[in-house]
Amino acid sequence: NYLKIAFRNLLIRKSFSFINIFGLATGVGVFVLIALYTFQILTFDHFHENRDEIYLAYKERITPDGTQATYDTWVPMASRLKETYSEIEVAAGLYNTEARIVKNNQFLEEDIIYTDNSFFDIFSFELAHGNPGQPFQNKNSIIVSELMALKYFNKTNAVGQSLQLFLPEEDTTMRFIVSGVLKDYPINTSLQPQLMIQMTSLPVYPRFANNWSNSFMDTYVKTPASSEELEAQFPNLVEAIWGEETRENTQFKLLPYEDYYDEFVGNKADARTLLFIGLGILLIAVINFMNL
Repeated sequence: NYLKIAFRNLLIRKSFSFINIFGLATGVGVFVLIALYTFQILTFDHFHENRDEIYLAYKERITPDGTQATYDTWVPMASRLKETYSEIEVAAGLYNTEARIVKNNQFLEEDIIYTDNSFFDIFSFELAHGNPGQPFQNKNSIIVSELMALKYFNKTNAVGQSLQLFLPEEDTTMRFIVSGVLKDYPINTSLQPQLMIQMTSLPVYPRFANNWSNSFMDTYVKTPASSEELEAQFPNLVEAIWGEETRENTQFKLLPYEDYYDEFVGNKADARTLLFIGLGILLIAVINFMNL
């Protein structure tokens, strides 16, 4: 009986019913969209299990105009940090650039990362195919994402297949054998590797292996120690590498990976503000529905 009365009222008062139901539905819909968006932002990089122990090493230069932070470091930086400080469990260098895959006399541009096996000891990327204990088998190994495997080999298990790459910065063409295929990872991650090769596989690597004058690498470390404890020891490392004069105007710092999004991508505070706005819209819609 109550259901019959309700439907009769809806049919008799069509305009009123439409305004009431549409208003509530719009409020709920907008809130759900905002909630999904803010959840994606606020959980950015939560894919990595040990994110609380991951830091990006960078340098600050003290100049007459103030302190200037720059995030490019040197090729030997990762190994030097690992050797010098027992608190650092793993360190890895990483360089993002572009390569051209040679296929059917065409050059197809793709993003590529130069790194090494230590990368997988820091971040939670896993292999769908390949040896998890040693992702890079040798200097000619390349790791591809499932997307790249499907794109170039029409299958996800591309281990053993070969790719010919032209590396513009090295001005050389090299052939690599796929040694691993990455599992799919969430879209809300800062690092989204598609192709990965070892830095040591490049012909120019010996020129940079112990070069402290050219900085272009990102250096990541994993440590349970606090960043303040390590940063207090870094001035001695600066002096050991460049001398006392450089120690006075250069500092090594550690950026917690939790802050990576705010530093380079966006601002999580904006997402929190947007969430409160969404809650306000939902509350207004509910009150309006009840009043009507």
